[in-house]
Amino acid sequence: MNLKDQPDLVRLAAAANPFQAHIWQQALERKGIRCQVLGDYLDAGIGDIPGITSEIWVEPADAERAEAFLREHQGGSDAQEDNANADGIVTVASAFSVRETVDRLASLVASQGFTVFARIDHAANAAHVGITLRPTELLILGNPEVGTALMQDQQTAGLDLPVKLLAWEDADAQVWVSYYTANWIAQRHDLGSESAASIQKLEAVLANVSKAATTS
Repeated sequence: MNLKDQPDLVRLAAAANPFQAHIWQQALERKGIRCQVLGDYLDAGIGDIPGITSEIWVEPADAERAEAFLREHQGGSDAQEDNANADGIVTVASAFSVRETVDRLASLVASQGFTVFARIDHAANAAHVGITLRPTELLILGNPEVGTALMQDQQTAGLDLPVKLLAWEDADAQVWVSYYTANWIAQRHDLGSESAASIQKLEAVLANVSKAATTS
């Protein structure tokens, strides 16, 4: 669909960046809602200036359904991503100890078709050299099908793959889980629109397992 051929399109939403706009576009089109991304440097055919806000436009007849779907879609991984800091790190509180949190994360990751490649107990390693560190464990996980697609796009993405989930205890004995958002990885390595589906899947897995593992 070309905007020039659809002058009556209506603006649905503004994305935080062009990559997020493409993720929304793919999600909407899977629901049969045709849409157009404007202000997009991932799609050279549109010809907009890089760096301006990316917007989703839809046909008037689909506007209400698209708005409802987008609200629901943003309530999941996108809502969690909104809590990311400037460096793309999301941190969520856990109701469990570090060890139990990581146990739960590992189990949930496996149920999503991802593999746990390593589990690193930083506190135990510190103790081996006589240094005290509050409970801190790192889970390294991935899915070769998802990760390879990102590296086929930009091989430097391998610097941030496999992805990691860090469970740690603060000075007040509160346990947290932190991770880099998949969208941050996409922006950091300038991934193209062909990576959008893999990024969306990775983002959903990170958000869903961290939420499920930290709540009772």
